[in-house]
Amino acid sequence: MLRQLVKTMKTWEKAKKQLKFNHARFQILNFCLRTRFHHFCRGIRPSKMSGPVRPTVEYLSKREPKEYAHIRTSTPEQSVVEFIDNWFWDQALEITGQYNVNMLQREDKLRFTFPRRKGGMGFSLLSDIQPGAFTAAFFECLYPRGLDKHADPRSGDIGLREICPDRKGDTVPLEGNSKRPSDPIDVYN
Repeated sequence: MLRQLVKTMKTWEKAKKQLKFNHARFQILNFCLRTRFHHFCRGIRPSKMSGPVRPTVEYLSKREPKEYAHIRTSTPEQSVVEFIDNWFWDQALEITGQYNVNMLQREDKLRFTFPRRKGGMGFSLLSDIQPGAFTAAFFECLYPRGLDKHADPRSGDIGLREICPDRKGDTVPLEGNSKRPSDPIDVYN
């Protein structure tokens, strides 16, 4: 993921030079560059991406100093998902030109992720997408043809449930409660 982030950073620098309008920059950042990381969320278990990223960054900085020397984590406990979210947040807030990410309170950052129809910017976080994306990938293995309107598997489905005797049940390997409060007021409750 860090290798993809470095490529994304380079692409973003080129895009900022070529795109003159901030609206176009935000659209490219949000809908083109950000979605590169959604595939990682589908394929990697959420618990595997929750560990600290600093040791990996230090290792890569020693191994390939030209590529990774400029990458710095804010805290030793910061995970790779938080690191990527923070980088995208910084870039998005730089585009808007109104706020510095360090000046914003948590409620304002959370409001930035709200849908546009609710007064936000529609900027989704990987930490929000991660559990649902992994679960969706798992369900695609269980039910490749999907479910019908009554939530029953469609006929003719040959998925992981039929092939693997260990997966006959409808269990999904989710970890803990990863739901984020949708209302900024609930953050402190």
